[in-house]
Amino acid sequence: MPNRLDPAIEIIKAKADEAFNKNDFVVALFLHTFLSNNDPGNGIYHLGRSVTNLRLQRWSDAAKDATKALELCEAKVHKAKAHFRRCQARRELNDISGANEDLEAFLFNGGAPKTASVEAQKLKATPRSANETVLEDITDVATLFSNTLDLADNNPDAVYEIRSASGKGLGAFAVKRLQRGDLILTETPMVPVDDTTPYNVVTGFKQLSPKNLARCLLLHNAHPEIGLFEGIYNTNGFAQAGVVLDASRFNHSCSPNARYTYHEPSKQERIIALTDIAEGEQIYVSYLQGRNVYASPRSKRRQTLSSRYGFCCQCTACDDANFEESDCRRQEIGMIWESLPMMIDGRKMLMSVVRAITLMREDGYLGDADDFAVDAAAVCAGYSDWESCEYWAKFAYENRAAEFGADHPHAEHSRQILDKPQSRENHPQAGLFPRRIYKDIRLPREM
Repeated sequence: MPNRLDPAIEIIKAKADEAFNKNDFVVALFLHTFLSNNDPGNGIYHLGRSVTNLRLQRWSDAAKDATKALELCEAKVHKAKAHFRRCQARRELNDISGANEDLEAFLFNGGAPKTASVEAQKLKATPRSANETVLEDITDVATLFSNTLDLADNNPDAVYEIRSASGKGLGAFAVKRLQRGDLILTETPMVPVDDTTPYNVVTGFKQLSPKNLARCLLLHNAHPEIGLFEGIYNTNGFAQAGVVLDASRFNHSCSPNARYTYHEPSKQERIIALTDIAEGEQIYVSYLQGRNVYASPRSKRRQTLSSRYGFCCQCTACDDANFEESDCRRQEIGMIWESLPMMIDGRKMLMSVVRAITLMREDGYLGDADDFAVDAAAVCAGYSDWESCEYWAKFAYENRAAEFGADHPHAEHSRQILDKPQSRENHPQAGLFPRRIYKDIRLPREM
């Protein structure tokens, strides 16, 4: 919960006023509501909600907010505003006697006589109902906001949709069958922050439109103690990209069926399918990268996820029925990776690569095998086994193209190695060792 000294508070208030002045009353109401929920003792925010509810013809809520403002505000100028707004709401609700009482209180607290005179004429012209009842506003603000402004941008070509994910808040679901390598999302960061100092993070949020700021405020914040905007950024920010709204709605799995990556040339975040994904299936990415996910036990992954994102992972690799076998596989993968640089025997090294990639597949993790394949290609180049070098370089390129996109720098670099495996620029150790042939060491065919 932000405190009153958090610079985010004044920024949100200014954005609420900006939205109101642009007649974007739903966004203004959402922002005023956010402020009042986070600082319920401040009557100014209820005053803002009251006038915005009047514009949205939410008469009952406008009256309630004005009443709350009267309870909390001490300054006569604020009391005058609250009485006048409640007077208008009561008039629309046919509570004419209550409206007249508020109009008198408006004048008593220093309200402008001319304004009161105009309102008095409206009250006289309002027909009295035989049964004066107060109508309830049944649509809550969050629903009103989400119905008016979709959580995801409307894109008829989108292959996913953002919706409720059964106890995990929102999530992304495939709206058509996807195959490994399919591009799921391409999104420009909403808050692109290169320097993540608190000042620059706050500045990034300050530059947003009121609507986009409201959308960012709907994101989970696992670190409210460090400041509102910094907390949202640290919970949802992507490496290199910053806050990317739709991408932040994809939930985590330690055995993901998709991966996210930043495409530097286009300055966009991408999510690409790691596996085939059925229509209606939830799309998962891993919030952990590289060896932090495929070579770490459940306890370490959970500790990292809990401390950074505030949740305990219950994915298929972490559930109680499977995690012990998964831990054994992933810890062995980690040991293989750490031992590769120290292996002198080329055959042993390549067999270890095959073992690591096999374990990754058995554990349902279909990313990052290219890292092992790059090392395998380099070893084969060192022993002048160009057929095997090409085999591993091709495996690395095809996997990087599928996981990052063929135009991604990772894939382009692998393509250069595949095109010129004997180049010392690509393989500095090419041909340095006695020739060896390792064509009998290959991955199982189903890979």
